[in-house]
Amino acid sequence: MKNLIISMALCSIFSITASELTTITSAFKQKKYPEVLSLFENFPENATGRHEAGLYAAMALFRQNKNHESLELIEQLIKNSTEDRAWQCRFKLLKMTVLAEMNQPQKSLEVLTPENVPPAFLGEFYCMQGKLLNQSGKWRQGIEAFYYGTRVMNDFAGRAQLLTADTYKANQLPLPAIESYLKVLSMRHSSMNDRRTAVQAAAGLLDNLDLGNEEVDDVLKNYPYELKLTNAEKLLLKGRKLQADLILNEIISEQRIPLPMRELATAMKN
Repeated sequence: MKNLIISMALCSIFSITASELTTITSAFKQKKYPEVLSLFENFPENATGRHEAGLYAAMALFRQNKNHESLELIEQLIKNSTEDRAWQCRFKLLKMTVLAEMNQPQKSLEVLTPENVPPAFLGEFYCMQGKLLNQSGKWRQGIEAFYYGTRVMNDFAGRAQLLTADTYKANQLPLPAIESYLKVLSMRHSSMNDRRTAVQAAAGLLDNLDLGNEEVDDVLKNYPYELKLTNAEKLLLKGRKLQADLILNEIISEQRIPLPMRELATAMKN
């Protein structure tokens, strides 16, 4: 009987904390940040979901520009999650973000090293590291960090390639920039949003290149279908949808073209 009572009590606690976590998640998505903080303050210590609730609370403070308070909470969360490497990494990545916002890139770079990052978080880490190096004026080292990010097996690979392109563009290097944008279009591990951003950026850069120049043509010849997508994007921007659709239909129907590009063509058409 005693064990039954304990079991029922635990089930009740788990049910309550699960409900509270759902409420916190919903409030955060609705940008009700004071409510998120109030709910977290009343969240049971050591309860299942406390780490996730704490992450939402720290992000809520950050979204309200309460950076110092956010850092204080993050430090507590890090201290209380020493046995969970994944949550430690999540909290430290957020700490890096907050420090970067406070214009402290060097201090942010000292928070994590690749050796202390679980494989599932490496893409996000390298994207963050590259941006911080850019912020520190070390953009070439940033490019190297992004390269490591492109090797992961999730959508942060595409994000790292996109950030590579943005970095080249920011440093007035249009040819490597457009090549990097074009690479995103065929990447299996890239989000549709990043592919759309990449094709739009490539379309904006294409007219800045010296087409017909041997060096330029030597690079672009490796991306025939990516260039067709880019030209279709330019036509769409000019309101010439019928002409754009001819190109997009060709790409959609050609099975030899990588699936990410065919999916992008479909999204552009619709």
